[in-house]
Amino acid sequence: MDVCCHGWRWEDHIAMREEEERDRIQRAVASLEHTLGSRPEGWYCRTAPSLRTRRLLVEHGGFLYDSDAYNDDLPYWVQVGDRSHLIVPYTLCTNDSKFAPGRAFSTADSFFTFCKDALDALMQEAKATGRPKMMSIGLHPRLIGHPARIAGLWKLLDHMKSLGDQVWVCRRADIARHWHMLHPPVTSQIPAAPSVTGPRLLVTGGAGFVLSNLVRQWLHSDPTASAVIFDRAQAWDEQVDAFLGPFVREGRLAFFVGDVTDEESWQRLDASHGVAVPFTHAVAGAALTPTLDEERAAPADVLAINLQGVVRCLDWARSRRPALCRLVHISSDAVLGVDNLLPRRSATAMAAGPGCDEVPEMSLYALSKVAGEAATRRWRDNFGLDAVSVRFSDVYGHLDRDTGARNRHNAPYWICRKALRLEAQSSQERFRVAAGSLEEPCWDLIDAGSVARGLCTILRSASRPERSLYHLALGRTPTHREVLASALALRLQGWTRWERNGKVFYFNEVTNRIQEEPPLPDPPIKQGELEPGCPVSPSLAQFVQLASGSSTSEARMLDSFVELVDAAAVAANGDVCGDVDIRSLPPTHWLLQRPMDIEPTRAEFGWEPTPLREALAEYMEHLRGGLC
Repeated sequence: MDVCCHGWRWEDHIAMREEEERDRIQRAVASLEHTLGSRPEGWYCRTAPSLRTRRLLVEHGGFLYDSDAYNDDLPYWVQVGDRSHLIVPYTLCTNDSKFAPGRAFSTADSFFTFCKDALDALMQEAKATGRPKMMSIGLHPRLIGHPARIAGLWKLLDHMKSLGDQVWVCRRADIARHWHMLHPPVTSQIPAAPSVTGPRLLVTGGAGFVLSNLVRQWLHSDPTASAVIFDRAQAWDEQVDAFLGPFVREGRLAFFVGDVTDEESWQRLDASHGVAVPFTHAVAGAALTPTLDEERAAPADVLAINLQGVVRCLDWARSRRPALCRLVHISSDAVLGVDNLLPRRSATAMAAGPGCDEVPEMSLYALSKVAGEAATRRWRDNFGLDAVSVRFSDVYGHLDRDTGARNRHNAPYWICRKALRLEAQSSQERFRVAAGSLEEPCWDLIDAGSVARGLCTILRSASRPERSLYHLALGRTPTHREVLASALALRLQGWTRWERNGKVFYFNEVTNRIQEEPPLPDPPIKQGELEPGCPVSPSLAQFVQLASGSSTSEARMLDSFVELVDAAAVAANGDVCGDVDIRSLPPTHWLLQRPMDIEPTRAEFGWEPTPLREALAEYMEHLRGGLC
């Protein structure tokens, strides 16, 4: 949601006295912050602003932009006193206000045609000049929301969707952040590029989930270090800004918009960021992590970004020696899922004659990672490039969100969010586990913080790595019980074991939960003693009733935190999702047959993954703070 303040009441700021207008701005901001939990990031007067509105906004502080202007197709900076202030212009042209009586729009088609023509014209101009354009479409539920008008908006959205990546549908706050990051004012105290001279890192795909953690670790662990993220414009969103924005304002992080598959983008990168302070390290990490449906929809994109983007980065790195010390290619545990990387002879192939070998089945994602590892090895062997590939197991942690490049999530993502709802006692949900028991293994899970530490250690190692490939993983497949117990550490406090008349019951003083079976997963349990005449809560009174043996069938509470689901009912190739929180690996699964070996990483670099319980507790704390 774009929280943009539109005033305190339906009042004309142009007619207010200064103190009155200052008061209205303060009231409006406070009201939205109270209602929504966050303050507005932009401002747009209901009618014309006064001559002092912008000055009062800057004086109040906290605004990324205001939209009290109609004079341009792109944002621009103005000077307000000694401060630079961003203007994100608005329009009353492509605006449903023209549905008002006597104005331009009378039908849904007229609205659609008018807006479509404006969009198409702006796109043509952008292509001709090489400069992007911005289009604002003003919508009001009371106007566009009529049944006879809404079809025009549906058609317009379908037209935008058909244009794919040629258009970015976003909020004004997103545009403002993009402008602050990529086009800061000349007088700004925020440099457009890092100004320090320590080790300098380039990360393709660095605004994504895992690699944003790497960038943060790289900068946090060395105050002399700097970095440049090479990614799509849409990648720098509100979450990334909160996570990495402080380093931008320190002048140690810059964001470069480009296409990793395009040679011209790499030339622009060098021209804008690679001259004054050369890059010393690089990470080839731009990648699409598609679901099966996404792979089917855009198969060429997967191979172009995941493989061609790596090759471009490798060739760029080769030309940047000797300043560039090391490159790390980001691979995946998906490579281990390929039965055999060499062609195999099937009965059909052998019957067809010599040379008719079958290529092993693999997803395009796995194929791109296999080929990326091979390319990295060839650049290392043929050109002497100090380059290695690093495979991750399934990563969870800070900034895991839908990004467009990655829209799938793993078990910790779902489990930790459900655990938070249980902590707040706002849900009676149970964890759905596709397994026969909680002792069965799930995936090898690794937290993003451990991955970031490992990557930084490999990048900064003084000696050339001994191997061309390393693993960053937990190195084992934990049981469902261990994963759930780690996520539910707080919720599982307060259990007491009671015995009476030969029966055993378990009571939780935090949640008033009572049951006859041991709590799942396995929490710490105290031994309790029930004294005659002691005060009891309703649930404890129910325990007394159970313990005395009366009305057992009615009072029995067998609910627990876990619901076991028939694993056979879960699709073999389905992702863990909101329907099933965690699932077992079949006994023949490749990860059980060939676990990820972290011993070489441990022995050469001294790296250790954070223990699962500790890492999940940290992730839970991060989520409790309202972050993704």
